[in-house]
Amino acid sequence: MSRALDLLAGLVLEDGRRWGELATPWQWADARAVLEPLDADPRLHFLTRPRGGSKTTDAAGIAAAALVEQVPPGGRVYAVAADRDQARLVVDALAGFAGRTPGLRGALTVERYTATTAEGGRLEVVSADEASSYGLRGHLFIVDELTVWPAAARGVWVSILSAVPKVPGARLVVLASAGDPAHWSYRVRQRAHESRLWRLHEVRGPLPWTNPDA
Repeated sequence: MSRALDLLAGLVLEDGRRWGELATPWQWADARAVLEPLDADPRLHFLTRPRGGSKTTDAAGIAAAALVEQVPPGGRVYAVAADRDQARLVVDALAGFAGRTPGLRGALTVERYTATTAEGGRLEVVSADEASSYGLRGHLFIVDELTVWPAAARGVWVSILSAVPKVPGARLVVLASAGDPAHWSYRVRQRAHESRLWRLHEVRGPLPWTNPDA
């Protein structure tokens, strides 16, 4: 495994166990696809999971692994959501990992809307504000719950997607629950299904850690 995957596997969850001990095969598959290899397509990922499918936790873990092991000094990771507080959930989960995982303590400085490495790599939260999303240059973009973004935020999606080619090897990850086929994000999902530049991975319920009857 790569150093990034090793770091992800060693992150301590809220119950004291490590991510790698509990991750399902499909969680591992998504993590491997995003974090390695770095020199091959697809670099665009559309991942759907049921509610409670560890989307935020895994997004934070992948962001931490990329930030510490892959993003160069001064590089950027962006967590993008319909509003800033929703995107901040990734930072909150990352702060939890940083506080619980001995090997990560001191490697990341986590604040309300940012996480920074000693080398100057930085994760920033971005809301669906079109004026502020143009001009971004990131090594990794994590887009949260695209399937429920408002119609007015579609321009933000276009700006984020068009920013990916600015940095060689940059990656984009959409993590969402299944949405309404009438929503504009469904066309993005269809494109991900058809294009070799995308990896579409859809996890169906029930989840192994929830009651199937529920």
